Amino acid sequence: MRIYLPKEPRRDELEISSVLYALSDPIRLNIVRQLSDVESLPCGEF
Repeated sequence: MRIYLPKEPRRDELEISSVLYALSDPIRLNIVRQLSDVESLPCGEF
């Protein structure tokens, strides 16, 4: 079984407008909030 791991951009590759746009989605923002509250969280636990 092959696992796909997307390339994580370096900080200097990030554009703040893209990050803010992604976080403007209430579902994505909720996921980020939940992830910041715990050390780890299995997929599907959002």
